[in-house]
Amino acid sequence: GNPTGRPAVVRNRFGKGTCYYMAGQIDRIFYRTGHPDYERALLSLIGLGAEPPPLQVVGPNTVEATYFTRGATYVVHLLNHTYGEIYPVQPGTMGPYGHFSRDAFRAVTEVVPISNLRLELNFKGRIRTVFNPLTGDELSVVRKGATRQIRLPALKEYLAVVVQRTA
Repeated sequence: GNPTGRPAVVRNRFGKGTCYYMAGQIDRIFYRTGHPDYERALLSLIGLGAEPPPLQVVGPNTVEATYFTRGATYVVHLLNHTYGEIYPVQPGTMGPYGHFSRDAFRAVTEVVPISNLRLELNFKGRIRTVFNPLTGDELSVVRKGATRQIRLPALKEYLAVVVQRTA
């Protein structure tokens, strides 16, 4: 496009911190449309100002991953949202976020299993064990540089993984 003389992204450093401001409502647009360009822009900005997370799932963005800790134990929950597409709302109606809404969806009739998922561990310390608490299966850990990687079994609807570090 044509230069406007107005910045799209502004960085401000203050003390030990850094703040980024992006013009527009990129987060809201991403929420409305799910467009991968907006996702990459948001993740890039977050990556500039944050340390790597202690756990990271490598896979498609249809995988929702959350975790909690208790002492030296991490419990990771993975949900498969291959059905979570956005569909336009009916003509003449308006969803809470305009003509596209996360509230307008089709009924779940099929969940496509996801293979080749990997869990990357980005914390220091030794790992005592990694296992699936639903089946009791132990999962193997492979060191790749500074991270440890765990190849996950196929994700159908839900998968849980427990990572126990040495105290």
